[in-house]
Amino acid sequence: MLLDGEPDDDLVRSEVVTLLTGGHETTAVATAWMFERLLRHPAALERVRAGLDRDDDRFRAAVIKETLRLRQVSYNVGRRIAEPVEAGGYRLPAGTFVWPSLAAIHTDRGAWGRDAERFRPERWLEPDPPERAYLPFGGGAHRCLGAMFALTEMDVILRTVLRAVDLRAVGARDERGVMRNIIMVPSRGARVRVARRRAVTP
Repeated sequence: MLLDGEPDDDLVRSEVVTLLTGGHETTAVATAWMFERLLRHPAALERVRAGLDRDDDRFRAAVIKETLRLRQVSYNVGRRIAEPVEAGGYRLPAGTFVWPSLAAIHTDRGAWGRDAERFRPERWLEPDPPERAYLPFGGGAHRCLGAMFALTEMDVILRTVLRAVDLRAVGARDERGVMRNIIMVPSRGARVRVARRRAVTP
């Protein structure tokens, strides 16, 4: 029996497996949504291209955050409350299962303004974005273990792809989300036309 604080190889191994495999589909789908959004917002795409050589480009990070705000992949953030809670004028007894609507939180005009449903990465460059109304990875003690890993993966993929190829959306209409098991995926698969970028000669 292990005491608190003692090393536990099995636990560490389980956490690593969860980190590497548990977020595979969600990160892949979030990345598809990121390209779907960028290809329908050419000005944002060009601004991302302009910052590809900067490791800490704030606009690229803003694009990823804005994608996750408007195209949240997983709605599976339900919790069973351990003790009575009062919320919004309702008293909820211990044991109640609570399932917040991420879509409603992420498009709440009180938090995000009148353009809450618009893809506008610049909002993340403005002072004091409402982080408390942003829960693509859940929140609190049970926030997704792989959140930072997923954000890093999305950034690396975005830079790698845009350096190598030019992309065009297949169809002008925004793709709507459809549920596949517990994941919200692009209805048409975020299909793109791909052309290798021409080398720039000096």
